[in-house]
Amino acid sequence: MDNQKKEPDDWRKNKTLQDCMLYMLQNEIMCDVTFRVGESRKMIKAHKNILASRSQVFHTMFEGSLPEKGEISIPDIDEDTFSNLLLLAYDDDVLISNKNVDSMLYAGDKYMLSTVMSKCSEFLISTAKSADAVVTLSTARQFHLEDLQTESLKYIEDNTAECLSSIHAVELNSQCVQLILKSEYLSCSETDVCNFFLKWITNQCQLQDLEVNAENLRSISGELMSLIRFPLIEKKYFSTTVSHSMLLTTDEILSVFRWHHGEVCSLFSTDPRCPRGPNLQGETKIIHRHTRISNGWRSNAANALIFHSNKSIWLKGCIIFAPLSVTCGGNAKFTFELTDESTNIFSNEVLDMESGTSLNETIGVSLTKPILLNAEKRYTIVVRDIKPTTYYGSNCKSVCKQDDVTITFQNSTKSKCSTDITQGQIAGIMFCL
Repeated sequence: MDNQKKEPDDWRKNKTLQDCMLYMLQNEIMCDVTFRVGESRKMIKAHKNILASRSQVFHTMFEGSLPEKGEISIPDIDEDTFSNLLLLAYDDDVLISNKNVDSMLYAGDKYMLSTVMSKCSEFLISTAKSADAVVTLSTARQFHLEDLQTESLKYIEDNTAECLSSIHAVELNSQCVQLILKSEYLSCSETDVCNFFLKWITNQCQLQDLEVNAENLRSISGELMSLIRFPLIEKKYFSTTVSHSMLLTTDEILSVFRWHHGEVCSLFSTDPRCPRGPNLQGETKIIHRHTRISNGWRSNAANALIFHSNKSIWLKGCIIFAPLSVTCGGNAKFTFELTDESTNIFSNEVLDMESGTSLNETIGVSLTKPILLNAEKRYTIVVRDIKPTTYYGSNCKSVCKQDDVTITFQNSTKSKCSTDITQGQIAGIMFCL
């Protein structure tokens, strides 16, 4: 009978290096540092050499000029987060979720664990492409996650109205609000931007337990106010809401009203923001104003019409009548111009007929950048330098409807040929909401 004691199984057998390290952590084998974690001061043991190899902070903690002795207290991190932090330090693998991402970011930032920060950033990329992008932007800004900040801001730029209407938007800090307001690519009206800003500064007063008055509103807004393009706000909203908000001084209000009547505004920017590319959210809508098509139109003089919309829209392009000949060579270009009542030029560019989309006898030509047109504001569209003989429209409508958008056309003194509300070269416009 064999009375020899049987040796225990070797736990290292068939384990990878990471498996062995995790086994030693979980079974507290040869641990040489003890942490007291969270409010409960739970005891968690680990290995100094492993932690020092992953984190400069831990290395300094153990081997610096004033190394920690005995048990190390970590009251600001809960035990689950710290356990996950150790798992990631030992194994490079841990589950990041909505429930723990904030606490893991805090712990990863505190101990300079780049792997933790990277995994949290990867997880948050998904939320950066939703209405919660404003929350992600705030998190990215707080923890210096530049890639995540870029992704969040891009989504906000491309979906501005949705993101600024989020309940979390008014809770942003001033640095995040500045990032948004400085952007040239916001895809909403300046009225929407201003509406958000007024809500934000009012909420900031409430958070700081301050009375909502002119002094406090201007103190909180600071330099941010200069980023709002007040002259581009819809006239009615500016008159009924902004001018009574206590945010602007009398001189500032007067300067905007004067801009509405053609004077230069030196206090605020009057340059429209331009969203990226011609493809904005939503379906491109097309309005044709003609009911009949004839041929034989020939004039390279200015064709012009005044128009306005009952809703704010993004003008994406114009529709002109096509040349009679399919081979126009270098003549297949024309000049497009858009101005407002104050003769501010929003667009002046040479467009290519041949790059447009054929709509039977008409051509839809996209602008280089979409242009935001405010509701009930009159604009003048001018098309000139059309050299080939083209089709033209007749029996045209002065009021055109597409879903709940109504476009009203009027005659313009800028028209130097026979284009007017009843006939002519300008066939319609392309837009989206």
